[in-house]
Amino acid sequence: MTSYDDLKNINPMDIELFYHLALNPNFENSTKKKFGLSLNEMVLSCQFNFRNCDMNREFKWTYQFYYGNCFSFNSGFDDLDNSVPILSSNQPDYLNGLQLILNTGHFFASQNPVGPNTEGLKILISDQIINLYI
Repeated sequence: MTSYDDLKNINPMDIELFYHLALNPNFENSTKKKFGLSLNEMVLSCQFNFRNCDMNREFKWTYQFYYGNCFSFNSGFDDLDNSVPILSSNQPDYLNGLQLILNTGHFFASQNPVGPNTEGLKILISDQIINLYI
């Protein structure tokens, strides 16, 4: 299996090799997670209906080929695929619902295996029944 230690000798700009590694079914999720910011590095603050989010239960990690680490909030599943209650907000107001303060990070092109055009965040909002593959 490929591990994070195996990546030390890879030229970060070798995009073809990076894509091969990312699609390899033997490439462990723990290694894929290291290609981008972790949830705790990205989400500086999270509140839902005036309470702090439970980062372990209310976010689910997935790896997306073009975007790397993706996190779904309130999907109905935690990071271990256990079913968790769906949250709802019934009060219309900018103070209710989900509030996030996010760190976009800053990867220099030499540190980012897929190049400088992939920096930043993409935020999509959908219903829980829609499985987004962006």
